[in-house]
Amino acid sequence: MLNLSPSNKITARLETRYSALKRVNRNQSIGIHLSVKSGLLFLLLILLISFLPWTQNINATGTLTSLLPEQRPQNIIANIDGRIEKWYVYEGRKVKKGDTIAFISEIKDDYIDKNLLKRTQEQLSAKQNSRIAYTEKIAAINDQIIFLNSLQRLKIEQTQNKIKQTQQKLQIDSQEYYANVANNEIALKQWQRWQSLTNKGLKSTTDLELKELKYKEVQSKLQASINKIANASNELLNSKLEYQSVLNDYREKIAKANSDLATARSSLAESDNEIAKLKNKVSNYQQRAKWHHIIAPQSGYITQAFKAGIGEIIKTGETIFSIAPTTGEFAVEAYVKPMDIPLLQKNQKVRLRFDGWPAFIFSGWPGVSFGTFGGSIYSIDHFSNNGKFRIWIRPNNTEQKWPKELRLGSGSEAIILLKNVPIWYEVWRQLNGFPAEFYSLKDLSKNKVKNDK
Repeated sequence: MLNLSPSNKITARLETRYSALKRVNRNQSIGIHLSVKSGLLFLLLILLISFLPWTQNINATGTLTSLLPEQRPQNIIANIDGRIEKWYVYEGRKVKKGDTIAFISEIKDDYIDKNLLKRTQEQLSAKQNSRIAYTEKIAAINDQIIFLNSLQRLKIEQTQNKIKQTQQKLQIDSQEYYANVANNEIALKQWQRWQSLTNKGLKSTTDLELKELKYKEVQSKLQASINKIANASNELLNSKLEYQSVLNDYREKIAKANSDLATARSSLAESDNEIAKLKNKVSNYQQRAKWHHIIAPQSGYITQAFKAGIGEIIKTGETIFSIAPTTGEFAVEAYVKPMDIPLLQKNQKVRLRFDGWPAFIFSGWPGVSFGTFGGSIYSIDHFSNNGKFRIWIRPNNTEQKWPKELRLGSGSEAIILLKNVPIWYEVWRQLNGFPAEFYSLKDLSKNKVKNDK
């Protein structure tokens, strides 16, 4: 600088005359240099920070619940219609599985009788005794049928033997008849010859009369043999009729016995049917008697009683009280926007903040955050619910365990961790409204293995 300006000359003269003015000007120049250096350092610091890693993430809100449906709060309903007679617990009390919660009495006419189960069992016992009687009757009829069949065979053999004997007798009488017929012809011829000789005077009348008498005797024998054949034929016919009568008689008796057997078997089947119905009734009454006592299905806390008064009427399927289980595998049920679903996958890491636990969160630097707990995505629904998709997050066993003091239904905030990118890139992405980077856990693990090698 030539310092030719009049003002500069005046300033130089004043500085030589006044030392304080000289010091002020010197401090101003030093301040300007410091400001420039500070600005440059700040810009350099911002530039360095912009290259630091930043973890992209997705925020989601949800509630604390359990993975298993039976470990979630549930309502206990009435299995039968009844009247509340007594309560054994109060709201907020801890109960164990199997503890009696309340007692209800019957209000239906079909079940009011206190001795209903006992009387039904007596009916069942009587019907079982009746079944035993029918069983014995069936056995007796079977024995009767066996006896009738045996007696039938015996009678048939007797009539068949009688028929054979009659046939043999008829055969003998027939042979005797043929012999008498031959004798009759011979006697007739002899009598005729003696008659011719007597007429010629060669034989006496006495001899002729003897021959005539002999002829008549032979005729008498012939007639007797004819009568025997007729009697034998009639006897044979009667034997055959008796054989057929025996067959019909025993067939009728056996048919009647079989009919009685079928009737007994039908009665036995009806008894079995009624026994089965009575057994079903006894079982139903026994189970219904158990339903008079409302039992805690699992250990937990009584959260709310929907029917509080003694004597209140409840209907089947009506809610009596609700219970919150004391044990269970905690999980967070969170909802994310549809546009974020492609970025999510199973086993993806998540940081969680629970209501009631103070936390200091840097969403982009999860390692610096304080008061958060680790988790991983367990499952992702394939359909939306009210415009959002539900995800299940369970504890990450490799990190700090979730607090034991957590309660089902507590609120939670989930920070789903994505890919690490530089800060400048994240700022540029946010300004342009671009989605987060998509990556696969498998690809990330492969790259990690390569880098380790």
